[in-house]
Amino acid sequence: MKGFIEVTYQGSAKYTINVNQIVWVSATCDGKKTSLILHDCTRLTVDESYDEVKARIVRVVK
Repeated sequence: MKGFIEVTYQGSAKYTINVNQIVWVSATCDGKKTSLILHDCTRLTVDESYDEVKARIVRVVK
């Protein structure tokens, strides 16, 4: 779907997120996961690395 990315939460749950809902993206301290903050103040720590999430966002925004 255009404008959406799929991420994995806690190894098994797949979430599809509209990139317009993402307010902040940052790497976790260990650099292995990514923290997403959504417009409604929900914070998700997803299993994908920061670089991987960033690349997915760039792909769907183009």
